[in-house]
Amino acid sequence: MDLQETQFKQIKPKILNSNRRYYDEKNIDLLKKIKFLLKDQGMTINGVKKILDNEDTLKLDEMADKSIKAEKLKNKLTKISNILKTLK
Repeated sequence: MDLQETQFKQIKPKILNSNRRYYDEKNIDLLKKIKFLLKDQGMTINGVKKILDNEDTLKLDEMADKSIKAEKLKNKLTKISNILKTLK
């Protein structure tokens, strides 16, 4: 069993032949939220569990979406900056 599956009861992949796990869109979104909270926000596993157990994830969805958009913008600005440096 995967670490996320043992730590977060909300993650329920389908297990098919050869014990392969298949994650639907809902599980993938949940894994992205967990990663965002653990890695980007620096939360503990217990803190993430409390948030997920409350099922108050609308604010969490907005935070994660803004973080992803900010990261994409940062990457674009870095590319533009590199192009400008080569033009000098």
